[in-house]
Amino acid sequence: MITLKPLDTKLNSTFNIFYKFRFNKDYLKNNINKKKYTKTNAKKWYGKNLEFLNIFSINKSKYIIGLIIYNIKSSNYSIVILKKYRSNGYGTIGLKLLTNYLKKKNLKLITFLKKSNTNTLNLHKKFIKYKKSYNSEFYYVKIL
Repeated sequence: MITLKPLDTKLNSTFNIFYKFRFNKDYLKNNINKKKYTKTNAKKWYGKNLEFLNIFSINKSKYIIGLIIYNIKSSNYSIVILKKYRSNGYGTIGLKLLTNYLKKKNLKLITFLKKSNTNTLNLHKKFIKYKKSYNSEFYYVKIL
């Protein structure tokens, strides 16, 4: 069973999970911001932005297999699934659970998708309400 669990952003353990997923090399190569921060600098950024972050773990049984980071201020989100769990529909389930949660709160959801990343394009195609080219590498996408 796949579940979406909100994490307490004030806990140090949540920062460690955030850092592990957000600065994963596979994630960075497909992200609009490819810069990898040192753990110290990332912790400073995290502390400054804490009030705007909602972080959700995507869980299969008791294991965290993915992470969703949602910025309340910008409505932007990102999703990362561990490589060995990709292409099994877990990202789709996580995104569906997130959209249900955000609809209840009447919140928007946007993201940037790398044009050459077929996995993420396939994941989002069922959810896209609006898509336009942002630049030569990325689409701007509105989901909610």
